[in-house]
Amino acid sequence: MQQARLPWDWSLATFPLAQQKTVDASHIRSLATLGFLDRAENLVLIGPPGTGKSGLAIGLLRQALVNGYRGRFYNARI
Repeated sequence: MQQARLPWDWSLATFPLAQQKTVDASHIRSLATLGFLDRAENLVLIGPPGTGKSGLAIGLLRQALVNGYRGRFYNARI
């Protein structure tokens, strides 16, 4: 976990889905199965500021790390 450099101690369980009206909870639950990793598919989160992209990315990365995957969080600013 430490090598992943997660900036916050967030998980998918603590993500405020009820507050993010634009986030489809069933889609997030589907992503949480990490099937996209097994299929070697990319995941791109796009949207305006404050819509939960970073929180979801951190939650999914934490889920992957707990399940034995390796990864690292990068904050890319354009």
